[in-house]
Amino acid sequence: MKIAANGQQQEHGQTQRRELSVDLERIKRGEQWHDELAGEIGDDRSSVYWLSDSRNLFIRNPDPDDLLSQGYSAQNGSFFLEGKTEEGTPIDPTLKIYHNCNDELEPGYRKVVFTLPDKSITRAAKPNSTFDAGVIQLELEFKDEEREFTVD
Repeated sequence: MKIAANGQQQEHGQTQRRELSVDLERIKRGEQWHDELAGEIGDDRSSVYWLSDSRNLFIRNPDPDDLLSQGYSAQNGSFFLEGKTEEGTPIDPTLKIYHNCNDELEPGYRKVVFTLPDKSITRAAKPNSTFDAGVIQLELEFKDEEREFTVD
C-alpha cells in the first residue's frame, strides 16, 4: 500500500500542517515495564498534527508484540505517549517520528528514530515520572534518517 502525503499548504503566510506519526516501540521483552514520554515537535514554519484515524499506518512488518504506544502530536506539536509491557527481560524503547517537515514535495515520509534513555523506563505498573523529550526540531536532517514509502 502506498502512503500518500496528506499535508496541506495554505498560501499567504498561513500555517502549513503535515501528517505526523510518533511510535514508541519495545525492542526487547520485559517483565512489567512502563514508559511515559512527553515532548514537543518543532518546525519553525508550521504547526504539526496527526490524523486520529491512522492505525499502525507507518510501521513496516508490524509485530503487535513490539508496539508499546502510538499516538499523534497536538496541533501545537506537543505529544504524550505511555506504554506498558509485561514480559521477562528489560526493554530498550525507541521513539520513531514520521513526518514531512521541510520536505513536503518528496514522496513518502521522513523517519527519525531515537533510542530512549534508561531513566525513561520504570520497572513498575505505574511510572515514577514522565521523561521530557524536550523540543525536537524536525527541520534538521538527522544522521541515519530514513524515508518510508510503503507499509507491507
